[in-house]
Amino acid sequence: MLRFAINTGMLFTERPFLDRFEACRSAGIENVEFPFPYAFDPHAVNDKIRKSGLDLILFDLPVDDWDSGGRGCATDPLAVDLFRDGLTRAITYASILSPKFLTCIVGKRLHDIPYTTQQNVLVDNLQYASDKLAPMNIDLLVEIFNDHDHPDFFLTRVSDAVSLVKLVGRPNFKIQIDTYHVKLMEGKLNGLIKQHGADIGHIQIGDVPGRHQPGTGRINFLSLFEELDRIDYSGYIGLEYIPLGGSLESLAWLKNSELGFLP
Repeated sequence: MLRFAINTGMLFTERPFLDRFEACRSAGIENVEFPFPYAFDPHAVNDKIRKSGLDLILFDLPVDDWDSGGRGCATDPLAVDLFRDGLTRAITYASILSPKFLTCIVGKRLHDIPYTTQQNVLVDNLQYASDKLAPMNIDLLVEIFNDHDHPDFFLTRVSDAVSLVKLVGRPNFKIQIDTYHVKLMEGKLNGLIKQHGADIGHIQIGDVPGRHQPGTGRINFLSLFEELDRIDYSGYIGLEYIPLGGSLESLAWLKNSELGFLP
């Protein structure tokens, strides 16, 4: 049985952040995720989540200057302390919010630093973070971004992320697949998921083009979900799309789907 989580970084954004959780539960979804909670008191966030009867699936490690194009610093040999400070902050929040995953947005390719140097720094940082999160029963994820929306991003292909899993070598380290990013970069979602399912910890969905809800673009989500059933995918599917129409209206595909996810 596939399980869905609403990403409140994109859905129900017409409401203040702390008011989005009750809206998720009212929509019939029991799980929630979001990118960055750091502008809010973690106890206040936790209180709203628990009172809404939701389970928190994930949030991201801090990224400085996201709105100005920042995409993480885990590849930068001059920013190891900054990465570790961000991890410490995330762990403080995670100790209160109890997510199942934390996601690391790894950063951009730095053209004045050799690729192998950046990769080695990244592996060291991910090993360090995975080891810190293991006693908390939290898995660390890395997300693949497309390089059209995110120029020079370090991690843009599934094969590179899978290689990173092997290099990091920690049982609580996996990859996060976003259908929007992967479809733009590589196309064949079902084959990639079938081939690398064991290394996938979390999946997020958005259609192509436009990153809107399923049924608005060219991804065959019914086929994708059937493939996830075939490989016995036991994780969650984050609804990380830009809703066409209102947020609640955009969830109609869950009820209308041939798979009948919601009553």
